Amino acid sequence: MNQIHCILLSLTLVTGCARTKTPPQAPDHLQIKNYPEALKKLESLPIKEACDEKIFKVRHDLVEEITLLREKIANHPHPKGHTGNRVKINPEIIPFQGSYLVGASEGAQESPGEWKHFESGWVSAREKFDKNRNLSDEDRFSMINHAVQSLIMNDTFRSFHEINLGINYDTVGSLSEINQTVQACVKDSSCLLPRFTEFQQKVTAKIPMYSKLLKELELASNEKEKREVILSLENRLRQDVHRYLYRGNAPVTRLTADQKADPKTVLKLALNPGSLKEDESTLLEKSIEELWKNTTTSIQVAWNTGEAGTNLFKVMFHLNEPGKRANTDPGNHTVNLYPGTRVRSIGHEIGHVLGFPDHYYTVWDGEKCTYSQYSISTDLMSDSQNGVVTDEEWAELINEVQSPRS
Repeated sequence: MNQIHCILLSLTLVTGCARTKTPPQAPDHLQIKNYPEALKKLESLPIKEACDEKIFKVRHDLVEEITLLREKIANHPHPKGHTGNRVKINPEIIPFQGSYLVGASEGAQESPGEWKHFESGWVSAREKFDKNRNLSDEDRFSMINHAVQSLIMNDTFRSFHEINLGINYDTVGSLSEINQTVQACVKDSSCLLPRFTEFQQKVTAKIPMYSKLLKELELASNEKEKREVILSLENRLRQDVHRYLYRGNAPVTRLTADQKADPKTVLKLALNPGSLKEDESTLLEKSIEELWKNTTTSIQVAWNTGEAGTNLFKVMFHLNEPGKRANTDPGNHTVNLYPGTRVRSIGHEIGHVLGFPDHYYTVWDGEKCTYSQYSISTDLMSDSQNGVVTDEEWAELINEVQSPRS
C-alpha cells in the first residue's frame, strides 16, 4: 500500500509522502498536474472489467485533446473583465485579482447538478465537451478540466482499491470500531482472524475492498500469509478512517467567556489572507461567516499574517490555473481557490480547515460504466452549493474547542 499511495501522490499536487513518518493516508483532494503521465500510469493497469475496454478509447482521446487545449492556452490566462460563457450564464461574477469567482444566483441557468452530471462518466464528459465547441478555448478548458481531473482520480482509485461502495452515511460511523477490532488483532501476534461483532461482519460485507481482503484472509494457506492480509486490512482501514471521519484541527478559539451574559457561542477562526486584497478578504470573510452560523453558534474570521502552521491556514488564489477545483491542503496548510470557484464552495473548504472530511461518496456502477455521487443536500460538507452546517457538525466542533486533541 505504501507503493500505491506514493504512485497516487506522484499524480497529484499533494505533498508529504517523503517527509512523513506516519502510515500513509488517502489524500483528501487530488489535483492532476500531468495528464499524459497520469493517463500512461492508468492505462498500464490491468483491465478488470468489460466496461474498461468500452471507455478506454474515449478516455484516451479526450485526455489527449484536453492536453493539447491546455498547452494552447497556457500563456493566455483569463483577462480582466472576462466575458466568456460561464460569465453569461452566471450573472453574479465577482472580480477577484483580475479574474473572477462565481457567486450564487437564483437566476443562473446552470446548476451544480449539471456540473456533477457530466462528471459521472467519460462518455458524458466527451459529449459535453463536443457540444460546446463554440466556446472559447479558455472557457472550454475551464468547463472540462475539473471533470477530467475527477475522472482520472476516480479511475485511479477504482483500479487500485476497486471502489468504496458501501461507505456512506449508513456505515461511515462504524469505521472506527471496525478499525479498533482489526488493530487489536494486529497487536495480538497469535490472532489470525479479527473478532468482528455480527454488526461489523454485516458492514464489512457491504464494502468490496474489505470483503475482498477478508476473502483473501479466508483463503490464505499459512499463518504468515494471514498476518500479511490482516496488516493490509488495517492499513486500508486507517486510510478510510482518516478520510471519512472528523479529525479536528483545533484552529478555533472560543470568544464568549460568560455564557449567562451572552448565550451565543462565538468561535474565532484565524486565517492568513495570503495575497488577498482588502476587498477580497472582506468578501471571503462575509461568505464564511454567513454559512458558519446558526441560532446558537457562529464563527468569526480573524485575519492573521503569521506563518501558516498547525492552527493557521493561508488562503491562496491561483490566478493562472482556471477550472481547478477549490481544495484544502492540510499538509501545506493552504486553502486553494481558482478562477471560476463558486463563492459558496469557500465555506465548504473552511469545513476542511476545521477538520471535517467530505460527506459525499463516489459509487461505481460497473454495468453502466459510470460513477454516481451519494450526497446529502442539507449538509454543507456533502453539498457545498445547497447545504448548511448540520447540528452534528456544530456539536463536534464545540466539543473539539472544549477538549482539543493533542
